[in-house]
Amino acid sequence: ALQCFTIAQSDGSTATEGFADDLPYAVRVAEHLGVDLHTVRVGAEMADRLEAMVYHLDEPTADPAALHTLFIAELARAQGIKVLLSGAGGDDVFTGYRRHY
Repeated sequence: ALQCFTIAQSDGSTATEGFADDLPYAVRVAEHLGVDLHTVRVGAEMADRLEAMVYHLDEPTADPAALHTLFIAELARAQGIKVLLSGAGGDDVFTGYRRHY
């Protein structure tokens, strides 16, 4: 079966930043398509990995999405997966930023 990965904020911080929780949608799509969905739950502790993220990027960035990618990549690697296809940018194309309505 196709292995899919997503991230969830365990502290609910996405709501305070004007974002809706996308996890319920990811679960529905995974169930509809019959794929395995693996979820990484993170909170404020992810800032502890900032140094590792900057090392892997080889440059600083102000976007926390790179930290999310790091956590997802680590989970995928733990599942034996070495290559991932990302949906990054899809929210731009399909107007996924609800805060811009």
